[in-house]
Amino acid sequence: ISQQEKPDTFAENKKVATYLRVSSDQQDVKMQREEIATEIKTKGYELVDEYADESIKGTTENRLELSRLIDDAQRGLFDTVICYKIDRLARDVRLGLNTLHEIEKTGVRVLVLKEPMLNTDAPAYKMLRTAILMGAEMEYESIKQRTRSSKFAWITSNKWPSPGHVSYGYKLKPDYRLEIVPDQAEIVKRIFRMYLQENL
Repeated sequence: ISQQEKPDTFAENKKVATYLRVSSDQQDVKMQREEIATEIKTKGYELVDEYADESIKGTTENRLELSRLIDDAQRGLFDTVICYKIDRLARDVRLGLNTLHEIEKTGVRVLVLKEPMLNTDAPAYKMLRTAILMGAEMEYESIKQRTRSSKFAWITSNKWPSPGHVSYGYKLKPDYRLEIVPDQAEIVKRIFRMYLQENL
């Protein structure tokens, strides 16, 4: 896409909303928020609202904040949505294209801070963003496969694969093996007894 095909897509769009997303509770949206805020301040836009889905995977269809954003787009509360990268909207081609369609059919534009080649009216832009979404989906599948392989390796070595999420009744030892907590174990046993014997 040539420079001549790249209009100043922000020129007439002053009322903006931002969409932020992270996949896990080990991440936060601070970096996305700060970099987008810098762009908004530099361009002199009016920020109408921020929509942030935290600890939500990019393949998840039903998201409270994304749904709220689409509803507000339909109400005409803003002209433009700015996201950090297109994979913040989705890491699934079908979901990403559907989401873009739902937003853009309201007349609201979607602009991508870190992928400015998508911020154009050139005929090829839809093909380009489809290709980027395909790459995001492939990366997501690759991450899933690596995660499964890593967890399997931990399990086969008798180590707990999720140190941040240990079931009640156990504690994690320094070598990442589980150890029963006697007091908690008695409570767990009591719960099972109540369920089986007292039909609770």
